[in-house]
Amino acid sequence: MLEGLLSSKWRQLQQRHYNSHRSQKSSTRWARGLFLKLHHLAWNQWKHRNDVKHRHVRPRHHLANLALNNNICLFYRNGGIDLPPSLQHHLRFALIHLLSKPYSYKRHLFSNLLAAKQRRAQKRARNDSLVIATPEQTALLKWMATGIPR
Repeated sequence: MLEGLLSSKWRQLQQRHYNSHRSQKSSTRWARGLFLKLHHLAWNQWKHRNDVKHRHVRPRHHLANLALNNNICLFYRNGGIDLPPSLQHHLRFALIHLLSKPYSYKRHLFSNLLAAKQRRAQKRARNDSLVIATPEQTALLKWMATGIPR
């Protein structure tokens, strides 16, 4: 019914109905009104579908965005001390400005910052294990790194 044009037989059938009731109404006017109603129905369905998809915030997306904003706030709260100096420039923007960015931008930024934080923690753990080493091991590691004995 919504694909194509209305059948002219509908108008003729409606005219027969009007004639049987001795009505002065026009079947042509009725067909025009029916066509407009169907057109508005299709338009409103399209508009509603686009509103749901593009304009309204979906609950699951909203919750994911809130969780991401909270994680970014935690990074800002500790001042990026867990980040290597080469990545601390990501935190130079105002927090309000960053939180207003699109979800995908914030998600990628957070995953990069989190990966850098984990790499730095692993590097610190390796360095901490070197501190526990014996003086001989420390001297050997220093010689391997610099080429200078003791």
